[in-house]
Amino acid sequence: HRPMTKHVFVADWYAPDFDIEAHALTAAGITWSMPDWKPPPPPRDEQIRQLLARLRQAQRVDGVLFVLAPLPAEVIHALPATCRHLQRVGIGLDTIDLAATKARGMTVDNTPDYATEEVAVHAMGMLLALHRQLAATQAVLLNGQWKVQPPNPIDRLSTLTLGLVGLGRIGRKFADWMRPLVQRLQFHDPAVPGSAALETVLREADLISLHCPLTPETRGLISAETLRLVKPTAILINVSRGALIDAAAVAR
Repeated sequence: HRPMTKHVFVADWYAPDFDIEAHALTAAGITWSMPDWKPPPPPRDEQIRQLLARLRQAQRVDGVLFVLAPLPAEVIHALPATCRHLQRVGIGLDTIDLAATKARGMTVDNTPDYATEEVAVHAMGMLLALHRQLAATQAVLLNGQWKVQPPNPIDRLSTLTLGLVGLGRIGRKFADWMRPLVQRLQFHDPAVPGSAALETVLREADLISLHCPLTPETRGLISAETLRLVKPTAILINVSRGALIDAAAVAR
């Protein structure tokens, strides 16, 4: 009697191919199944409906590979008893019901080094573009005009304080690159020794960059209340989850 071949259920996939993953799974003697849709994904409710439909037809599932797929309790409970592990291709785990996986004794893991350099570069690019007012200047040029000065005075970067909220892999990479460019660097991260209070960072920073996961504690971190602490001239960058920020409060 031979044991059944292990099978990986791919909940969603955004890369243009699956070649590297397919090679690794084939070498391990593991089969896999892919979603029917191509990026962009369908709405969240439709994704959940399709996931449940696929699971009803699945003969066997030993693990789930997912990127941004919504995996609420109803999807977790629909997984067969053979499923023991869920693997995120990415860092945050906010799309999955962790309480449901724990109740079923499943393990969950992320990919800690996913896009570390790419996201840090993007944060740095956005910060420098906003500080130098490139979009506003470009808009004037594209309108056939020329101004020697941008819309607002620009303070030298070397005179400013950069405040980081979250000092994980991406935050550290971003900090290493920005440290020579600014006068001072502060950070808030309860998991890292030397962390300043969030209120202190928000109050003193001229440039603020968010690098923290979305958790119940960080949801709405930038709110009407915390924005009262922030300098009116501050620049705010968010390369983490959108729900860290109350967008309506920022707009007001």
